[in-house]
Amino acid sequence: MLAFLLKHRSAIIFSTLTVVLFLIMMLVEQANGRFWLNDFRVFYEAAQALVSNEQVYGVTFGLDTGYYKYSPFTLLFFTPFTLLPFSLASIVQFWIIVALTIYLILTLNKLVNKYVFNLKSNNVFLFLIVLIIILNHLIRELHLGNTNIILMFLLTLALQFSLKNKILLASTLLAIVILTKPYFLVLVLPFILYQKWKLINSTGLLIVAFVGASILILGWENGTGLYQDWFVSMSQHSGYLTSSHTISSLLRNYFSIDLQGYFDFLFFALNAGLLFSFFWVLKQKTQITNSDKNQGQLLFYFLLIASVPNFLITDTEHFLFSIPLLLLITSYLIKARNIPLSLLFIILAFFYGGNSSDMLGNEGSDNFDKLGFLGLSNLVFIGFILFFSAKKKFTN
Repeated sequence: MLAFLLKHRSAIIFSTLTVVLFLIMMLVEQANGRFWLNDFRVFYEAAQALVSNEQVYGVTFGLDTGYYKYSPFTLLFFTPFTLLPFSLASIVQFWIIVALTIYLILTLNKLVNKYVFNLKSNNVFLFLIVLIIILNHLIRELHLGNTNIILMFLLTLALQFSLKNKILLASTLLAIVILTKPYFLVLVLPFILYQKWKLINSTGLLIVAFVGASILILGWENGTGLYQDWFVSMSQHSGYLTSSHTISSLLRNYFSIDLQGYFDFLFFALNAGLLFSFFWVLKQKTQITNSDKNQGQLLFYFLLIASVPNFLITDTEHFLFSIPLLLLITSYLIKARNIPLSLLFIILAFFYGGNSSDMLGNEGSDNFDKLGFLGLSNLVFIGFILFFSAKKKFTN
């Protein structure tokens, strides 16, 4: 037992501190009457509507923007929560997010150490730095009870299973995520580049199977009607959301270039194509080994995920998709001990996670958001990974 504790002491210390921190947060929010989890309320009440055979799409649950916008298949995962009162179900959701955040950071550290840096060590200092950087977004994620950490965790596990050639497990998780947020279909590109054809085929088959199974569970008429409503809901999603952090918003704010909404999707597709070309060129330039393939797949995969909120209109907590990049960069800087680059990273980390009205005041926080500092910092993080990938500096 002592040997186990010593071996995993960094993970244990990090996990304990994280649990204590968010236990305090939960108790404070409950004491202040702010333990709302409004996004989770949408899932919960939409699941209640589904169970009661009431309207799921096109109606609000909770807030005026509380539309359920995910697939009927995804909603089935939330129906067990309806067995509990919302007050208890929200506590369960809160701690699911906390637990998966801990597990996500620890799992990402293992992947980065194994496939990028060829290290075996754990560093509690590294874990805490990453937690501090994402803390503002994570607090919002917990306050809302959203699903971004859950999806990021599933995507990370899918990659881990893929790298271990556990195709069925990887494709099952990918299919679940794609049916929740279809834009993640773009993640087939790293698997195409590195010729993971079995995974691609099985993911496609499982998506069809999951849709078919959910229609059978819901009943043909009800199920097909819900999927039709879902397609309509997805087309309307960006109509009631705004973001200062997309490429289109940054072009408008800094260069007065006003583009139609469909340009967001064009830029998203262009970004995916450019990343594919970048890693294809890297693949052609090197005498590629299995280690190179695994590293390339990992970097390409996480760059695609991290770039999503820079191209599609989403809430700011979607920038939690950049946790893998933050862990990669922080690990590199600790390893390289590059002081000037570390100082630049500290500034960018503040731009990424420092927008708090408690620190900046309401007006300062609003200006911080309008200037798109979060989106700009995320683009620099992406550029950092691309530069050091091209220079092969991660493993040198």
